[in-house]
Order: sequence, then structure tokens, then C-alpha cells
Amino acid sequence: HGKVRIMSGIAEDAAREIIGDDDAPGGEVVVTAPSSFAHHYLPGYLLELSTLHPEITVTLLVTNEELNMSARQADVALRVAKSPPDHLVGRKLLSIMWGIYGAPTYLERLGSPESIQDLTGHTIIGAGGQLLAKQGYSWLDRQKGLQTHMCTDDLTAMSCLAAAGHGLALLPDDLSQDGLKRCFTLELAGTNSLWILTHPDLRRVERINIVMHFLAEKMKSELRFQ
Repeated sequence: HGKVRIMSGIAEDAAREIIGDDDAPGGEVVVTAPSSFAHHYLPGYLLELSTLHPEITVTLLVTNEELNMSARQADVALRVAKSPPDHLVGRKLLSIMWGIYGAPTYLERLGSPESIQDLTGHTIIGAGGQLLAKQGYSWLDRQKGLQTHMCTDDLTAMSCLAAAGHGLALLPDDLSQDGLKRCFTLELAGTNSLWILTHPDLRRVERINIVMHFLAEKMKSELRFQ
């Protein structure tokens, strides 16, 4: 097994060296991103990219898991993390706040909270599974005076439940969607950091540089995070 692993590593290094020699701007770039960005932001960005650079083909892998980029499962990663893995290079693009969101129909009926104190008496969509371990959700779970009729372990599902009028939801701002109004920032939930990353051996590849620079500029100017 040891020999297989060593040979695999040599093959990966050789493949990256060959790719690294490619100065042509065309070819395939594999981008990985969490579902919130793949669903709400990248479709429009990538359409613009394809107009500007029709010679580049993008494959979009939608996952919140960490892919093995050294094995070329992906060339460019948009990743939400406190700090990036040591073996990747890139930069932090955004700090993403968490807010309380609700559907206009719900807020018209029960009022729009403007602070933590205003949450009393409201219905909140609860977190289940691993989501409950997150700081903001564990705090909400301990509060008296909040009603919960629905719980979920998935942020995208939570945003959809909120948009359907099930109650208020604590969401990171990248999960905002049409049909939801942001009420206020829940400071105690902390912030998420969005990074754009690649493997060190790929950072001089022209097509990967083009995609990284384009996506970084689009995310940094995204009005939904201003």
C-alpha cells in the first residue's frame, strides 16, 4: 500500500506540473462551492464569465465538504471556514453576518423584531442535528418565550421554511433569498468567513487565475453583503 501511495503522489505532482506549464487561457476549471453560493450567486456570475471567456469550461461541484484539492478533485474552492487549510493558498473575500429573517406575510401579521428583546412571543424555526451545536442556535434554543413548531438540520431548508411563513429563522446572510426580509443582525451568532482557494501548484495557471480573480471581484462587490 505504501508504494501505491507514493506512486499516486508522484503522479499527482507530475499532473500538476503539466497543468502548471499551460499558459493558455482556455480549458476546464473545476470549481467547488457550498450549496448557498452555487444556488444563489454563481449561476449569474458564471454566465457573465462564459461571455467574457468562452474558451473556459467550468465544472461546478456543489458540496459543503472539503474536497482533496491536491488530488485535483477541484481547482478552485469557495469555502466557508474560520481559516483555510495550510496546504491551500488564496484569500479571504468576505465576513458574513448572521441575521434574523422572516417572510413579509409573517412579519405583517406578528410584527418585525428589531432586537433580541423583540423576539419574545415569536415563532422561531429550530435547528436540529449538527446545526444545534452552532452558537446562535444553541442560544436560541435556551431562550424562554419563543415558540418552535418546525426544526431542520439544513440551512437551505430553513431559509425555504422561513420564506413559506413557518416563522423567523436565524440564517447567515448568504442564505437570504427572495421572499425573506432581514430583521436585524444577531451579533452573538458570530461571523462566517468566505475564502477563495486553490492548490499552490495551480496558482500560475492562466485559466485558474482568470476564474479566481473574476469570482473574487464578483463576491467582494456583491450588494447582498454590503
